Amino acid sequence: MSDPKELMLTWHVYIVRCSDNTLYTGVTKDLERRINEHNADDRLGARYTKSRRPVTLRYEEISESRSAASKREGEIKRLTKKQKESLIAEYTPSLNCVNSTIKVVNSLNRLFCPNGL
Repeated sequence: MSDPKELMLTWHVYIVRCSDNTLYTGVTKDLERRINEHNADDRLGARYTKSRRPVTLRYEEISESRSAASKREGEIKRLTKKQKESLIAEYTPSLNCVNSTIKVVNSLNRLFCPNGL
């Protein structure tokens, strides 16, 4: 699934770190668009992140369906902050999402390469 068109057809579960060091978890089909909304769009960005900009992408998972993504989002939201930090620390993007992740951060002029990748 390394084709960018295929990545747009999948659902992403993501965690962003807000400027106040809190974490926000969400789901989307278009990760680049959603991160941009969190950072710049008062109408479409989440209420929680509007006063905590900028946000930076810290974690991403790809899900096969909205249902699976929403279920995983709920699981992550129920984790403690310490558990979420461990999830982020252990995160290494798969080859399927590396190009997508780099594209997202490059469009935001931010670099996100966990573990030096």
